[in-house]
Amino acid sequence: MKNSGFTLVELLITIVVIAIVTSVAVPSYQQHVLRSQRGDATAALLLIAAQQEKWYLQNNTYSTSLTDLGVTDTANKFYTLSIDSADSFQFVATASVDSTGPQKADKKCKSFTLDSAGARTAKDSDNADNSDYCW
Repeated sequence: MKNSGFTLVELLITIVVIAIVTSVAVPSYQQHVLRSQRGDATAALLLIAAQQEKWYLQNNTYSTSLTDLGVTDTANKFYTLSIDSADSFQFVATASVDSTGPQKADKKCKSFTLDSAGARTAKDSDNADNSDYCW
């Protein structure tokens, strides 16, 4: 009668293969998740821009308050929103990575900015322009 089962060598080879596949797949997956969650910032900034235009039509100036616009947080709260400047001619809104949230590991896209002219910019963790990559 022959014994059936796995030898120790076969088991070790299987574990090594799984470890190699995992070491390649996990970082790629993490980068994909970071990239997909950037949509939280861009969607919120586009909503702020739409609300700012609505506010402008009613008040003949842009609002300096997120509360006035009805937008206080991003949908998933991965980013912190602010209106950097606003007057009767223009506004600038920013979404910055929440330092306690899951996006804190995203070094390539730390902040997003959208202004009343529709100009979109993004900065990395070194404050260098990374707009083409992030938006």
